[in-house]
Formats: sequence, structure tokens, C-alpha cells
Amino acid sequence: MGNAKLGVDLAFNADLLVTYQGDLKTVADRDNVIQAVRMRLDTPLGALFYDSSYGNPVLEMLSENLDSTWPGRATRAIKECLDHEPRIEVSGVLPDIIPEARKAVFNITFQILDDPRPGNLVWEVEMP
Repeated sequence: MGNAKLGVDLAFNADLLVTYQGDLKTVADRDNVIQAVRMRLDTPLGALFYDSSYGNPVLEMLSENLDSTWPGRATRAIKECLDHEPRIEVSGVLPDIIPEARKAVFNITFQILDDPRPGNLVWEVEMP
């Protein structure tokens, strides 16, 4: 582990990941932060009973009409969601809305605490 401020957690995909030896796999440092950002984005706002501020409000907006205000509101909601992650500072959220596919793709750029390399994450969500 290189930077204790960035932490260690269990490694997730859709499920917990396991090593070849059968142990639970862990993720540390930069990879841990990126996993935490992805998990925060994939969790509906208020889904954790012990922290009602955890989660992404965009997931509640998915059934709304894709009018001209939706991309801006979704961008603000993602920034608000990620403002609760103390290990990053969001530098940009660029939405790409594909109405005919009912899909939204967000290119999120951020800076990780004590890491000179910029972070980038593409978060994709389909609408009902």
C-alpha cells in the first residue's frame, strides 16, 4: 500500500472478487478510490440506511423526460454526489445523452488526493 490516506477495501466487480488462493481480493490506493467513486455513482441516493447522503441522485432522474434541462441537472447531481467523496476533487463532468437509445454517458474527470495523475471515469446509465 503506497498511500494510507487512500485506503484499502474489498475488491468488487458485480460481486466480491476472490484470489486464486480463495481469499477475498482487496484493492488499495488509487484503485480503491476509483472503485469507491464507481460504487457511489451506482448506488441510489439514500440507499444506505446509516448514511442518507450517500448515493447518486441521477438514478432517481432516469425516468424523467430528456428535455433540454436534463443534462445540466444530471451534471450538477453527479458533482453533488461526488462532493461527498473526500479523496477526490471533481474537475469536470461532460454528459453525452443518446435519446434514441435512452442512454446517458458521463465522462468524469477528477483529481485524487496526493496523486499527481488526473483521474478519469466513464459512467454509463440506461434509462427505463
